[in-house]
Amino acid sequence: MLRHRHRHQEYDIEDRPVDPITGGAIAFLGSFGDITYETFNLPVQIARGIVTGTTKVVKKLASSHGRHRMENEPEREETLSQSSTIAPIQTHSKIRENEYSDSWKDIFSQSLEVIATTGKGMGRLSRAGLSLPLHFSLGIARGFQ
Repeated sequence: MLRHRHRHQEYDIEDRPVDPITGGAIAFLGSFGDITYETFNLPVQIARGIVTGTTKVVKKLASSHGRHRMENEPEREETLSQSSTIAPIQTHSKIRENEYSDSWKDIFSQSLEVIATTGKGMGRLSRAGLSLPLHFSLGIARGFQ
């Protein structure tokens, strides 16, 4: 009895361009897609940083305002019962001064968050733009193989 040994046919399923022109074109279009994505994603990231930072600032101001109000109510009652009229004004102005300095610190930290988010987005956009020649050359080289 003769047995026929059939050799399985092997397929090359590696994703390669068939010539240098299509290799360069595919690489260029891929890099162009990355640049386009990062360009449109940058304003979204900036807006997300602004919304997140604003939400943090509002929550912090609301909690600090409520805390100041609760902490200073007994002081106000004591100062109102005293005969001096200067004490409530001084106490109130100190509270306001602390609230303003805290709010400016919060606004500054929010601005730093937005700047950091913008910097990261610009870095990704620059990296996508600068990698275009590398990917284009690699695509042409793969097309010659």
